[in-house]
Order: sequence, then structure tokens, then C-alpha cells
Amino acid sequence: MRALARLVNRLTGGPLFYGWYIVLAGGSTNVLVGGVIGFSFGVFIEPIRDEMGWTVAAITIGYSLRAFESGLMAPFTGYLVDRLGPRRMAIGGLLIVFVGMLYFASAQTLWHYYAASLVIAVGQSASGFTPFSAAVMNWFQRGRPRAMGLLFSGNAAGYMMAPVVAALIVQFGWRGTLVIAAFAILAVGLPMAFVLRDRPEPYGMHPDGIDPEDASRADERSMHVASTSGMSVGEAFRTPALYLLAAAITFGGTTQNVWIVHQVPHLQDVGFSAVHAGLAVAMYGALQIPGRFFFGYVADFFGRKRTYIACFIAQGIGLLIFANVTSERAWMLALFYPFYVFGHGLYVVLFMTLIADYFGSARFSTIRGVAMMAQMPFGVAFPIIAGMVFDRTGTYQGIFMIFGALVMVSALCVALVRRPFWAEVVARERLRITSPAGDSQPPEEPPATPPPRR
Repeated sequence: MRALARLVNRLTGGPLFYGWYIVLAGGSTNVLVGGVIGFSFGVFIEPIRDEMGWTVAAITIGYSLRAFESGLMAPFTGYLVDRLGPRRMAIGGLLIVFVGMLYFASAQTLWHYYAASLVIAVGQSASGFTPFSAAVMNWFQRGRPRAMGLLFSGNAAGYMMAPVVAALIVQFGWRGTLVIAAFAILAVGLPMAFVLRDRPEPYGMHPDGIDPEDASRADERSMHVASTSGMSVGEAFRTPALYLLAAAITFGGTTQNVWIVHQVPHLQDVGFSAVHAGLAVAMYGALQIPGRFFFGYVADFFGRKRTYIACFIAQGIGLLIFANVTSERAWMLALFYPFYVFGHGLYVVLFMTLIADYFGSARFSTIRGVAMMAQMPFGVAFPIIAGMVFDRTGTYQGIFMIFGALVMVSALCVALVRRPFWAEVVARERLRITSPAGDSQPPEEPPATPPPRR
């Protein structure tokens, strides 16, 4: 942790702001929680099918149940984070994940396995990115993309857990691997959860480490106000931007779920061994780790909305390439990685950042939960459909080509958003209030379209 802190200190300049410790703690937690529960799920499919005799579709239902539970609970979990604070939620969620994984390891029937998946989903939704991202939104305003990029670098490192999990399964079996992973998650996650703090103000600090009294420009003072305020949930529901962003998350996030679940089975089906498929996933994660932090700078330089649109187009191209990868055409992975690393990396940096950008941070977790809930039926259905199609056709090629085209719909949804960022609304309101009483020109209304740079 100290070494990472020194690295971030050099990258960000000046004494390390406490918000960066929260980011590092969240990233460390995500390595194990996301790596084992999410990104390594595909590694478990073959050994579970061999031992239990279940179909790929039946096993995939367990993952989809997690998506259903997480989506169903997203608004409720977000509400609890807003009310109880992220630290309590993270600690409770980790304990539930621990119990769920031990329950999963002892599964003897499909219903036993499905029940364990639901327990894990409850814990994951409370302990994973929800509490840490909520805290990051409160601790950062200008630095949100960079902070979220570093936070989700932990998720990227989680991809590198796939070959580790594969090796553990060979040595200890899939049940023993789950027990080992459960204790590792608890040992690493609990200390990291105690680093969490809800907001900087009670500790004599301010978002981004900038004291609003010392801010030299009016826009910096407006940024501080924007970082501690925001729309109510009811106001967000009356805003078209919420539904467009929810649609973008739905089509973008659910196609990623299909890829995460079925990437290893697809590679094995086209001639890769389990170890080589795991190494391919690990290579993807290794490329994501540095990228996700620097993608925050990319988003700030080119504009957050513009890069969010580009990320969906890049993902679509990447999936079309991945659909045609075989062991004889392994070189196509070299084409797949740049597109999907760029697209997926920007997505995880921006999909929550833009919700806070458009609606403020006051009710960020609840509004984020509402937007995430929209993807629930698709997140449940798409991985199962992909498994059913494979069981019938024996190939994943058509599946990934269809989802490659579908993810590009998200780019159109984001392009249609016309609402200005919340900080811009706050800045205009402050200008209206502080304008001289004799000013003959009324303040301009917020623009119908956002400024060119985000």
C-alpha cells in the first residue's frame, strides 16, 4: 500500500491526498473480489460441468442470477450507502461474500448452487465497487476520471487472477479453490474496508484537496459546491439524460457480461487449452492495469462525453474481432486487445463518473443504482441465451458478432444526451445570484447542448 501511495504521489504531485488512499484500498479489494467472483467465473465452467454433468446454460444461470440480484438490489444498495455510509456496507458485504463462497464450495445440486450465487450477489453488490465508487465521487470532482481509472485498475488486475485460479483448480479442485479464495478475500478486503471515509469535510479536507476559500478562480469554487450537491432522485427521474445513460449502460454493460462469462469457454472451443485461455485473459488484464489510470487523462483531454461515445464503438469492433479468433488465428488477439482494452477501459472509468457529472454527488449511489437496475433483465438473459446458443450450435462465433453490433447502440444513446454537466448548472446559478442588481442583461440559460469539451 505504501509503495502504491508513493507511486500515486509522484503521478499526482504534492503530498498525497487521503482520497487516493481510498482509491488504492478499493483497487486492492477489487483485485480479489472482482477477479475471483467475476472475471474467473469462466474458468470454473469446465470443471463444474465435468464433475456435476450440468450444461453450460445451466451453469451460466448462476452468474445471471448474480446479475439479477445485483441489478434488483442496486437502488436499495445505493440508498443504504447514501444513508449508512460506504464503510459499514463494505464490511457487511465482504462477510456475506465469504459465507456465500463457502456455501458455493459445498454445492451438490443446481438449486444449492443457485442459492449460493444469490448470497454472493448480495455481498458483492454491497462490498465491491458501490461503496468505494460512492466515496470516490465525494472525495473528487476534477480528478474523478483519474481516480476512477485507478480504482478500476484493480478490476483490470483481477483478470490476471484467471490463470492463478486455473492453477489452483488443477491442484486443489474447484471446491478447494473457492475455499482458499474466500479466506483470501476476507483477509485482504476487511483491512481495506476500514480505510473508507464517506466525505472529506468532516476530517477538515475538501474534494480534490482544494480548499474552496483558497480557490483562485470562481469556477474552482463552483466545482466545490457541485461536488457536495446534486439532483434529488425524483428530479433525476424527470430528466431524459437518466434514461439515455441507463440505456447505454444496459447495452454496454450486459455485452461485457457475456464476454466475461464466455470468453474462456470460447477460447477453449476454438482450440486453446485451459491454461492458454487463462493466460490470454491475464494478458488482457495486464494491458488494462496501466491503461485505466491514464484513460482518465484521455477522458479529460478529449472530453468525457466524446470518449464515452468512442468507447462503445471500440468495444463493438473488438468483439467482432474476438468472434473470429481461433488457435490457428491466435494473432487476431493482437488486434482484439487494443480495441477492447481501450473501449472497456474507458467504459469502467466513465460510466459512473458521467452519472455524477450530470446529476451531482448528493444522491449519486441511489441514482447510479436506478440506472444500473435497467440492465437487470438483459444482464440475466444475455449470458444464458449465449450458453443456450452454444449448447445448440457448438460455437460462440455468431453470439459475439451479434453482441459486437449491439454494444454500438450505446454510442448513439450517449450522443443523444443534451443536458449540461451539474457543475456547469451550479456555475451559472452562482453567476446569476452574484450578478449586480443593476445588470440589464439577464443571465443566459443553460445551453441546449453541452460544451464541446468534457
